[in-house]
Amino acid sequence: MNKTVKVPGTQKSKTQLSATKMLRRKKVKHLEKLVKYYINRLSFDSALFWAQRLLSIDKSAESIYLLGRCLFLKKQYRRAINVIREAGLDKKEINPLCFYLVCKCLYMVGDYPEALDLLSGEPQNVHLTDAPFSCTSRRKSKWMKKYGQKKNIEPSLTVLKAQIHEKMENRIVAAENYKKALEQDIFCYEAFSALVSHHMISSQEEKAIIKKMDEQLANKPINHEKALVREIYQNIIDKYRAPSNNRKEIDAKICPTSHSSKAYPSTNLCKHPYVAIAEAERLYNACYFADCLSVTEEILENSPMHPTCLPIHIACLFQLRLCNKLFQLGEALIKEPKNSNAWYAVGCYYLVSGKVELSRKYFAKATSVDKMNAPAWIAYGHSFGFFTEHDQAMAAYFKSAQLLIGCHLPLLYLGMECTETNNFKLAGNYLGQACQIVPNDPFVIHEMGIVAYQSKEYAQAEKHFDLALALVHERNPVIVAETWGVLLNNLGHTHRKLKNYDRALEYHLKAVKIKPTCPKIRTAVGFVEALLGRYEDAAKSFHRALSIQSDNSFATSMLNICLERLSHEDHIYHEFKNDDFVFIRPSTSHGPAESSKSGLFWSGSPGDLSEDESLIYQLEEGSSGSDSENGFNIGSASEEGSGCSDVEMQDENVS
Repeated sequence: MNKTVKVPGTQKSKTQLSATKMLRRKKVKHLEKLVKYYINRLSFDSALFWAQRLLSIDKSAESIYLLGRCLFLKKQYRRAINVIREAGLDKKEINPLCFYLVCKCLYMVGDYPEALDLLSGEPQNVHLTDAPFSCTSRRKSKWMKKYGQKKNIEPSLTVLKAQIHEKMENRIVAAENYKKALEQDIFCYEAFSALVSHHMISSQEEKAIIKKMDEQLANKPINHEKALVREIYQNIIDKYRAPSNNRKEIDAKICPTSHSSKAYPSTNLCKHPYVAIAEAERLYNACYFADCLSVTEEILENSPMHPTCLPIHIACLFQLRLCNKLFQLGEALIKEPKNSNAWYAVGCYYLVSGKVELSRKYFAKATSVDKMNAPAWIAYGHSFGFFTEHDQAMAAYFKSAQLLIGCHLPLLYLGMECTETNNFKLAGNYLGQACQIVPNDPFVIHEMGIVAYQSKEYAQAEKHFDLALALVHERNPVIVAETWGVLLNNLGHTHRKLKNYDRALEYHLKAVKIKPTCPKIRTAVGFVEALLGRYEDAAKSFHRALSIQSDNSFATSMLNICLERLSHEDHIYHEFKNDDFVFIRPSTSHGPAESSKSGLFWSGSPGDLSEDESLIYQLEEGSSGSDSENGFNIGSASEEGSGCSDVEMQDENVS
């Protein structure tokens, strides 16, 4: 019977081998912790050094990914690509994380076609655990469990694909990919933010996204976190609803009552910057500029230089003409020259100071730094509108309309420019497109009323103005903002054209309450009173207008005629056959909006009306009877500017 011969030293060599492996694993684990420690400390040079040392003793996918990550943080993108490709981990089915890192590096170096080819040519819906994460075996590592065994990297890949299409100016395809990423992961705020802040979709499409979220949530078990995210998204896109009266009301809208107070404390939600910014944007759109400024100041105090809040804050400073604060803010922001909001703030400072050419220079700088800065584009177009340079202004608006396909402001301002050049048909087309994007913006409806008025369709103009006033009342139950004095005054002009003199006087007097120092509104009141035969009241109104603006030639002529008729009672005519007077045309703010924010004009901001208007006069010929008895011939004048600077009224020839 053969016996097994024991070779001396065999058992000892196995023990030594096991000890060596254990020692190596401890060393690898120590180096991994060291690399991550220096990454967390933002010491990327030290992290890169130890990541290279780690790779020399461990060729696992984790070590390669850590080295690629360090190279990415050091902005050595080509080196990161080479390291991963040499290890053969640049395929999604092999290692999705390394594949994503390669595509991200290609995006950062501007090699968009190659990155897009990689993203478009791979199988879809690959999870982190679907592929091996080692160059030598298919075993699942503890690293994979740590980094999310059930996480799906597909939303990140979809967002990256959308970013590449956006860089290549395929904005429609980019928007579709952002929507797809949001469907894949409701928590992907990056996709939602790009859709909203870059104005890539209309308000109807925003509501469609929320509706689709509701359908997804309805078909699955209750998930309070997803429901809360949905409510926050809904709050952000509701830019044109009535602003809340207090913080408790804001919180009630964001935090559903079904959520437990411990899991979702209301005070924390109210102070969330994006929730507060959304409310500030609503305040701005409703023309509560002082209230909006107080909200933005609180946000910037808690989160200084917040990039989303800054355009709205700058817009409020412009609207309130706070030159000193604009100067201080611009001086603080200019320390970061790659921040487009810095140049935007400087441009707004020069604009509010009346130095339009300098403001134009800095607005152009802001658009060159960030071509997606909507307020800067709008302000750049307005800087040409000050000198009635319609071609240059329209070119700027056209460019912004191409970039901001979901923003209605460029189309609104294009319509305004066409109105100023008496191209009412084209103006109506642009305003109709703006209304399709945002159907409930009173500024767009108001401008459509102006087009109808200029086309002498007074009944249609009345419908537009009434609708705009109803939308304003939805936001402001009590109208106090001076902005809306223009709307009320234009309603007065429209009713005067329709011979509804009592209603016309009613609206003019409401406008006076809102803007008591506007000489044009005072003159309009006097003219309607003269049409009603109330010459004494009319003379008082013209006196008030002249006390504010002494060179108002129309008010002077009307005052002389009223005084003459009061002194010759036998020759008074109680109705003027040649009823033709001023029509105040609003100019959506050529300041920051909307904003934008906007929009807003910011930025926006959704557009806003400035406090300065100009009068548009029309000449009606063929009046019967003598001028001194039957009426007035009013000379024509056109709007010299639109927005932020005082517009001088040209002299009218009154017989």
